[in-house]
Amino acid sequence: MGSASLVATAIGTLLLIIIAYVLVGGTLSTAEVVATAQRDTISLQETRMRSSIEIVYTNLKKAQQTLDVTIDNTGSEIMGDFTHTDVYLLIDGIPQVYIYGMGNSTWRVTSIIPDNIHPGQLDPGEQMIISLSYSGSAPTWIQVTTGSGVSDSAYL
Repeated sequence: MGSASLVATAIGTLLLIIIAYVLVGGTLSTAEVVATAQRDTISLQETRMRSSIEIVYTNLKKAQQTLDVTIDNTGSEIMGDFTHTDVYLLIDGIPQVYIYGMGNSTWRVTSIIPDNIHPGQLDPGEQMIISLSYSGSAPTWIQVTTGSGVSDSAYL
């Protein structure tokens, strides 16, 4: 009888140790995931604070139904992820979204001036000329929003 209670106590203690190990491991793992997410969020916010763009010139060609826009990188961050940059036009009071690429409702990079450092990316101090085609009436307003959430808008 005495050995049965000793075995039960040993098994109970072993189960408590295993449960404590699992709980502590799970808690440490969760804390690591939360800390990594916070670090990534802070990094994205710092990038956004150092990013800035300005629409410096627009050329609306009504006959060809095209719009050329010159964008200046006035921040201190390189912008190269154009797939997450959207262009919004206001045509007849209706907002339309243009994405980077080829086809309808898309915009494309015509040139980046000067493009000596990091070719194909918009470095600080460089200007990028984008072009897009629209249909219907001429647009009255444009907004360019980068993947980091920085934007600028202008009336046409």
